[in-house]
Amino acid sequence: MDNLSPKEIADEEMINQAFQELLNDYLATKHRKRVEIITKAFNFANQAHKGIKRRSGEPYIMHPIAVAKIVCNEIGLVLLLFVQLCCMM
Repeated sequence: MDNLSPKEIADEEMINQAFQELLNDYLATKHRKRVEIITKAFNFANQAHKGIKRRSGEPYIMHPIAVAKIVCNEIGLVLLLFVQLCCMM
């Protein structure tokens, strides 16, 4: 996190916390655990969306993470986590 502004550091911390919450929710399910592929998808999506903001000023990646949490917690379609994180461009 060298040469990042305080706002960028805060955004990175918020993104990492949201992803960790998503992983914790996923690990609480009864599905086969595929943490490595979900983490790779997150890293790919996070890089693809780096610096992109929503109108609210929130980092764009927060939206795919929020949708993935809904998919995991409310719908139970865990396999779609990977697709959701990778394909929301």
